[in-house]
Amino acid sequence: MAYSDHLTGLPNRRKFVECLQQSIYTSERTGKITALMVLDCDKLKQINDTFGHDIGDEVIKEFAKRVRSSLRKMDTLSRVGGDEFTVVLPELSSEQDAAAISNRIFGAVRKPMYIKGKKLQITASIGVSFYPANTGNMEELFKEADIALYKAKESGRNKCCFNWKK
Repeated sequence: MAYSDHLTGLPNRRKFVECLQQSIYTSERTGKITALMVLDCDKLKQINDTFGHDIGDEVIKEFAKRVRSSLRKMDTLSRVGGDEFTVVLPELSSEQDAAAISNRIFGAVRKPMYIKGKKLQITASIGVSFYPANTGNMEELFKEADIALYKAKESGRNKCCFNWKK
């Protein structure tokens, strides 16, 4: 239980940190890129307020399932709190690989959800940063992905913003 989220069964923040650190070590060894995505399930608060937290919890579980289905086997999806998720994408050949994965996530998430007799449409906002391009440490990598996430939200949600620093 120390490494998994009780609602989704996904790795939690603690396990996420370990996976990200391991991916950074792999990048240093192989020269390949690690991408970090920070995702939010857009407008979950409105769903909770309108339909209740039991529906909101089901949305979170379905959202997690859909995002997971969009990833490669080596990628790690974690729920780090509320409606915030992270994805560690190790061993990318280019930053464009992360863009392709974000497009798959959008495709999976935007399909209607049918939960307890209710048809719900949700979207996601995604922020992405890259190692080693963005930073030399894990904390900065997360900060840069979080900044990109808030840019996506501020520009209307249902978007992916990248921090392409070089």
